[in-house]
Amino acid sequence: MRQGYKKTEVGAIPEDWEVKKLEEVATVIMGQSPNSNSYNEDEDGIPFFQGNAEFGRMYPTIKKWCNEPLKIANPMDILISVRAPVGAVNINQVQSCIGRGLSAIRASDNIDFKYLYYSLLTSEKILNSSAQGSTFTAINSGDLKNLKIKIPPLKEQEKIAEILSTVDSQIDDTEKLIEKSKELKKGLMQKLLTKGIGHSEFKKTEVGEIPFDWEIKTLESIASVIDSLHETPKYIDNGISMIRVVDINGGYIQTTKTVKVSDETYKKFTRKYTPRKGDIIMSRVGSYGLVSYLRDNNKVCLGQNIVVINTDINKKFLFYALSSQYIKNEIDKVTVGSSQKSLSLANIKKLHIVLPTSSEQVNISNILESIDKNIEEYINKLEELKYLKKGLMQQLLTGKIRVNNL
Repeated sequence: MRQGYKKTEVGAIPEDWEVKKLEEVATVIMGQSPNSNSYNEDEDGIPFFQGNAEFGRMYPTIKKWCNEPLKIANPMDILISVRAPVGAVNINQVQSCIGRGLSAIRASDNIDFKYLYYSLLTSEKILNSSAQGSTFTAINSGDLKNLKIKIPPLKEQEKIAEILSTVDSQIDDTEKLIEKSKELKKGLMQKLLTKGIGHSEFKKTEVGEIPFDWEIKTLESIASVIDSLHETPKYIDNGISMIRVVDINGGYIQTTKTVKVSDETYKKFTRKYTPRKGDIIMSRVGSYGLVSYLRDNNKVCLGQNIVVINTDINKKFLFYALSSQYIKNEIDKVTVGSSQKSLSLANIKKLHIVLPTSSEQVNISNILESIDKNIEEYINKLEELKYLKKGLMQQLLTGKIRVNNL
C-alpha cells in the first residue's frame, strides 16, 4: 500500500478521503412521466426532459415543454439516465420536468456539484452492471442511492472540478471552432463551385447559373467509375484494409480504422482495379452519395455498395464537386420514389459536373483544402483534449494525483 493511502471497497484512496453512498451526499429524485396531454413543443410550461435522447455532451437540449410537471429538477441538478442506455450524465441548467427515464441528483452542501458530476461520469459501467431487464435495462432508486462515491475534502473537490471544467471549456471552444469552420466551408463551396472566383458573365444551365467559360460534363466523360464486387468477404483481425460505406465520412479514408481482409480476398477484390492515392470513393446503398478520398498509398480494396472514381483532372477539385449541393440535388432527383434508396452505377456515371478551367480548379481546390486542413487541426486538438480529460479523471478522481502536487 502506497504511503498516505488506505484500502476501501472501491480501491485504494488517500487517507483523508472518504467513501460514501450517493444518498449520503445528495438527494436522489426519480423522474415520473406526466400526462401525455400536458407536454408540447409550443414552450407552454417548463422544459421537459424524458431521457437520454435529449442529452448533449454536458447539457441537455430542450425539445419539449410540460405544463403539468410531476417531478422537478433544479438548475445544477445532475441528470442521470436510469433506463437504457443506463448511466449517461448531463448537468441541468434550468428548472425542468423529468420523465421516468431520468433521475435528478441534487448535491448537498458538503459536496461540490461539479465534482459529483465528474464522479458520476466514471460510474456508468458500475450502474450498467446493476441494470436489470433482458429487453429494456433500467436501474432503480436503490441502485443510485447505494452507489459508492469517493469523497475528498471539499477544497480538493473544488480544485478537481475546476481543473476538469477548464479542460471541458477548451473542448467546447474547439468544438465551436470546428462547427464554424464547417459552416464557412459549406458557404464557400456553394459559391466557389457554381460561381467561381471573380466572374462577371454567367450563363443559365440545368444546375443554375455558372460562369460563361465553364462547362458541364458527365462524370463518365472525365473519370472512370469502377464498381465493387457485390459480395461480403470474411474479415480477419490483421490484414489489408477494406473500405465500406461506414468508412466514407466526407473527408479522407482512415485506413487504420477499417475492417481487414486476407491477401487472397484483396487479390480477388482488386482484379478489376486497385484503388490508389487520390482516388475518390462514393457510397451507392444506404447512406448513398457520400464521398471520401484516399490520401495515402496504403493497400486497400473496396467493399460492396461503393464505387471508386479515378480521373485525370484535378482530383481534389472533383472530390469537392461531388460533395457539392448541386450534386446532392441531382442525386435526390434520380433516387426519389424508390423504396430501397440506392444509386445505380449508371446514375453515378451520368452525374453532371460543373467544370472550370484547369487553373481555376486548382485555385478553388486550394481554398477549400486550406479550410479542411484547419478543420483537421481542430479535430486533432479535440481528440488530444478528450484524451487529456480522460487521463486527468483517472488520476484526480482516484487520488492517484493530489491537486496540491500539481
